[in-house]
Amino acid sequence: MKTNLIISIKKTAPFFIILLLSLVYFLSLMQVPFHPDESTQIYMSSDLQKLFTSPKSLIWLSAADEDREMQLRMLDAPLTRYMIGLGGWLTNQDTLPADWDWTKSFEYNQQAGAFPANSLLLTARLSVSFVFPLSLVLLWLVLKKNFSPAAGWIGIFSAAGNALVLLHTRRAMAESLTFFLVIWLIYVLYQKKPSPVILGLAAGLVFCAKQSTAIWILAVLACVLFGSNSYTDTFKRKVINLFLCAVAFILIVLLLNPFLWKYPFSAFQRAYTLRQDLVIRQFADISRVSPASALNTPAQRAGALAANLFFTPPAIEDTANYIDALSISITRYNNDALNSMLRDIPGGFFVLVFTLLGVYTAIRTAFKLHNRENLLLVFAGIAQFLFLAATVPLPFQRYTIPLVPTAIVFFAVGTSKLIELIYQCNISNKRRP
Repeated sequence: MKTNLIISIKKTAPFFIILLLSLVYFLSLMQVPFHPDESTQIYMSSDLQKLFTSPKSLIWLSAADEDREMQLRMLDAPLTRYMIGLGGWLTNQDTLPADWDWTKSFEYNQQAGAFPANSLLLTARLSVSFVFPLSLVLLWLVLKKNFSPAAGWIGIFSAAGNALVLLHTRRAMAESLTFFLVIWLIYVLYQKKPSPVILGLAAGLVFCAKQSTAIWILAVLACVLFGSNSYTDTFKRKVINLFLCAVAFILIVLLLNPFLWKYPFSAFQRAYTLRQDLVIRQFADISRVSPASALNTPAQRAGALAANLFFTPPAIEDTANYIDALSISITRYNNDALNSMLRDIPGGFFVLVFTLLGVYTAIRTAFKLHNRENLLLVFAGIAQFLFLAATVPLPFQRYTIPLVPTAIVFFAVGTSKLIELIYQCNISNKRRP
């Protein structure tokens, strides 16, 4: 009887802790300072209704006919605005009547109707951040099953206390769903026999949350070709699985991006051009206003990525446009020490060292136990880092969010490995005469 009780407590304890941590996360949801991009996502959330009532209005026809809304559809991944639209529909709330204009003052945007009321902002944030408890559950399952229960516990607490997670995933922006879906994709990669269709769908959903995760499709294809469970597959079976995976990826991307429906290749090319033009303009603005912040070389970008991932304090605003208008909420948020744990040189160095130890442990375990999924995860993390360093010249901290799930996994693995070594040393010392 007592043994059964202990087993039950051990099984339910992680989920009880996740529930408590999630309550803390949600109760302070509105303490996170507002970001103008939240207004854009809320404004564009009307696309969900249009998808069912007037889908033709979402289709790109030509550059000559596109308006501001069409450009936003081509620039931003769609999943966040759909989820916010779903939340607004469930709560019977209208979207914003105007998009945020970064060239105008905070007061002007308020008067134009681009600033959401608290109830609408809360609904929008809940519409995307509700997946946070699921993120913790998936982290626990991945780490406990493939590494150790200690790694699972460390993963839960390090994710729940991560300053980047607490700031960037509690806003009505792309980072919340990106964080969750990357973790879900990691979970799928570690399944005993992952379906190529599920892998393709997972990669497609991650891409539809944030386009900078496109590099994950390489990890997914590598899993189909070289994963532990593909070792006995014939060449024909691997080709079929690759085809199914690619088709699933393409279909989900097409389904969620209706601007591609009529002229997919031309529309995709136009979207790519718009994205490049936007990055060039943003980079030019940063170079003019703050030359020291401009990342001109891949080495500078890699350094900025590492700094944003491990060391820099929570970057509440990307630019200083509206710092004065938001100063009260920013000060209040910064005064809470729980929002910036380990975000300094000593803390960042500690996390970095144990993350690298986790990478080493994962690689060593992969060769020792023939666990190819560990190698795939290391490959995905490195590929994502290099991809961002090569393509993103902007020093915005939130752009590192696609790297955070793998960093948390490796930190948990590295820290639990040290605990295991210390425990083994103590046991050995006690056994000595």
